[in-house]
Amino acid sequence: MFRNGKFLLFVIVLLTNLAAGAQDLEPTDIGRKKVSDMILRHRSLVVPDPFDAKRTLLRLFPGKWYDQSKSKYQNQLISWICPTCTPKIYPDANQMDTLRFPYPDGVATRLLDVFSFSDSSGKQYKVMSFNHSEYDADGIIGAYGAFSQAPKPQPLLIGNGQYAFLIDHVNGGPGGPFWQDTYLIALMEGSFQQLLVAYSTGRTAGNEGKSSWTCSYSLSQGKGRRFGIS
Repeated sequence: MFRNGKFLLFVIVLLTNLAAGAQDLEPTDIGRKKVSDMILRHRSLVVPDPFDAKRTLLRLFPGKWYDQSKSKYQNQLISWICPTCTPKIYPDANQMDTLRFPYPDGVATRLLDVFSFSDSSGKQYKVMSFNHSEYDADGIIGAYGAFSQAPKPQPLLIGNGQYAFLIDHVNGGPGGPFWQDTYLIALMEGSFQQLLVAYSTGRTAGNEGKSSWTCSYSLSQGKGRRFGIS
């Protein structure tokens, strides 16, 4: 996706069954705007300068915009439904089930983060991550603890102005311990692809104070591209 040949915009999509949770919020009747199945096809999008993530996300998914933010709780979402879309099956990160997207009853899309960087040639990039959750009539999906939010991609410098992204997925039962798996996503042949997945890269002590650990990530020096986890 290009802006006057100067900016490249890539997106990282996270599919979740649960989005950011909240308490003591008044429910709002959330409508769903019907969209065409064109939203899931390959598209080129011209984005004006300065870059506006909200406006760009609305162009990618032209549903109804809602802002249910209150106090320190932020809940902004795009609500849409695609009756003509054929759902595609995606593997579930918990290895318990599969996700079918788009959700037949509707989708709530939320912006997570925007990361800007330039490569060694001076080309500028915008990486926008967002998540999709199932439609909920009041827009408030109760989710707490390890499920309180979708993981945010962490940029990792892998070369001269070249970045990959680490995604830590943390999950577990009530009270823990919570296990962490790590995914490495990098730009290859014009699209972000999963290069590495490492399981049990971290664990919390949990309520019982059992053993816990964390991992660090590094890139080996030299001409080759080797990733290390320790």
